[in-house]
Amino acid sequence: MGSEEVPPVSADMVRWNYPLDAAILRDLREELTHYLEGSPLDEKRQKRMVLCADEAAANIIEHSQVPEGVRPIFEIEACLDDGFLKLTFSDNGQPFDSTKSPLVDLEAHIRSGKKGGLGVQIMRMNLDIFKYSREEEHNVFTLGMRL
Repeated sequence: MGSEEVPPVSADMVRWNYPLDAAILRDLREELTHYLEGSPLDEKRQKRMVLCADEAAANIIEHSQVPEGVRPIFEIEACLDDGFLKLTFSDNGQPFDSTKSPLVDLEAHIRSGKKGGLGVQIMRMNLDIFKYSREEEHNVFTLGMRL
């Protein structure tokens, strides 16, 4: 199933298109891991970035409501920019801003026995950039980690 790699805009930028299907998460993690091997991030921070990207993609796949007749895909752009490794996710679904999700009370969450629901918390704890915007009928979600 995998991604459809889009020609890079520059030597430091790569783009991938993925269908809105949870089956692609493994491919996404592998492709991003391969891309990050050449980055200035140490191995521990590379793994954290892959985890955050996986969480962001899972949220898009779960919550993106694509209008009838629109191809259900999302794009990831990875680049080194102004001292950061940035991943920009773009989808054409209905507006959905996960950055406004409330913080989770971790102790209460653990006591409740809930599985999942911590993706936004994980991203907030590990990233230097965590932002959302709506641009030209697309959700644009940017993750960044200082180099």
